[in-house]
Amino acid sequence: MINEEYLALLKEGVEAWNEWRRKNPIIPDLTRAGLHQATLSEANFRWADLTQANLNQADLTQATFRWADLTQANLSEANLTEANLSAANLSQTNLSAANLAGANLRDANLTSANLSRADLSKADLSGQDRSGVILVGADLKDANLSGANLSGADLTRADLSRVNLSEADLSNTDLSRANLSRVDLSKTDLRGTNLSGTDLRRANLTGADLSGTDLHGTDLREATLIRANLNGANLTGANLTGANLFKAQALGTNFTQAILEETCVEDWSIDRETNFSGAIFAAVGLDSSQSISLPPQSSRAVSFQSTPQSNQDIDSASVDTTHSADIAPETVELVFDDGIDWQAFLLAFQDLQVKYGEQNLTIQAIANPNELTCTIQLSLPLGASKAELEGQARNLYKVQLKALELSYQTELQATDEQIATYRRQSADLLEVVKLQAIRATQTETQFEEEHSSSDGTSQDLSRRIKITPEVKKAIVKGLDAYAPPALKQPVFELDAFESPRFDNNSEP
Repeated sequence: MINEEYLALLKEGVEAWNEWRRKNPIIPDLTRAGLHQATLSEANFRWADLTQANLNQADLTQATFRWADLTQANLSEANLTEANLSAANLSQTNLSAANLAGANLRDANLTSANLSRADLSKADLSGQDRSGVILVGADLKDANLSGANLSGADLTRADLSRVNLSEADLSNTDLSRANLSRVDLSKTDLRGTNLSGTDLRRANLTGADLSGTDLHGTDLREATLIRANLNGANLTGANLTGANLFKAQALGTNFTQAILEETCVEDWSIDRETNFSGAIFAAVGLDSSQSISLPPQSSRAVSFQSTPQSNQDIDSASVDTTHSADIAPETVELVFDDGIDWQAFLLAFQDLQVKYGEQNLTIQAIANPNELTCTIQLSLPLGASKAELEGQARNLYKVQLKALELSYQTELQATDEQIATYRRQSADLLEVVKLQAIRATQTETQFEEEHSSSDGTSQDLSRRIKITPEVKKAIVKGLDAYAPPALKQPVFELDAFESPRFDNNSEP
């Protein structure tokens, strides 16, 4: 059947079209079809070829486009309320100002699609690659974008209030002046994203990566930034009133003229490069043992007051010392939320000691706040960058982890689930210490035996799995400060275990 006959059939009405589709399971060719302002509510376009078709201002309410090809089609101002577009090809499609409220776009190909000013409220946009999609001024209220790749997308002035963006990739995305209030952005990659002037009130940014992000003038009132990575971010003039920055990383972060009234900054990490010029700290939330650590720079103008004041420069010598403190001993905190592979960490730590020197880099403390999480504090070598050291530690750990996982899968035939379970269990330091005490004395001998050539000579052991005495001592020192979750006292009796110490002469 030629294109004109398909069009004639559609003009008979949706009921006739759908009946014909049921009796003729073929792919109708509607390429470049002229369906401007057509009434096609509930029409069946499954698998149809609508490449470059004109559906401008058409009524497509609850229509089915599953697996249809709509490449370069014109659907601007079309009514697609609750339409099924799952797995459809919408690359380079014009959907500007279209009504897609409640539509199913799961796994649809939206490469270079234009969704500017479109209504996507309560739409399902999860799955597939949404990178580069144009969503300028789009209404995405209550939409599902969990796990979506929106890298490089343009969401300028878009309404994303209450959207589920958990674990989505928003790196290098333009979200300037967008509405992200009450949005779930937990564990989301926001590196390099433009969030200037964005409304992030009460947004959930727990564990989000905001390193290097432009957040100047952003509204972050009552936002949750627990364990968020704000290293190198620009928060100039941002409003963080009532925000929760518990254990957040803010190394080299710019808080110039930022408002931190009633902000929780307990256990956060800042360094000499963190800039608080003109910032307001009014009733900052700290526990009795916490303090704000500030660099002694005359250019830093910081106020710590019970009531806000104007953002005027105050010489650092006049800072209210009743609410401030000198710089605390600098450490880098590494948090492992899903368990830790100790062998991978020890090898990574050993590489770091080679770079910074054994005396300059030590383990200050190891904490186990719950069954899964493990926290390790490393001393910061003099003159070293906190952000750089943390990045190096994490990258080296990932490299060693990947190599060991490959070994587990190859030699032990372990599944990904088994490896993940092992790592979660490894967060229990009580068991780890016993295992490491045994492994540390066995590893080198075992490796020598497994990697000797047939003539008895050893192969290249430059990367052999070996724990040096210096690393063992560092671990023991760190364990001295370890407090098991069930105990209130930071006591760790190594002598309670058989072969507890990491001695070269220990017997397993």
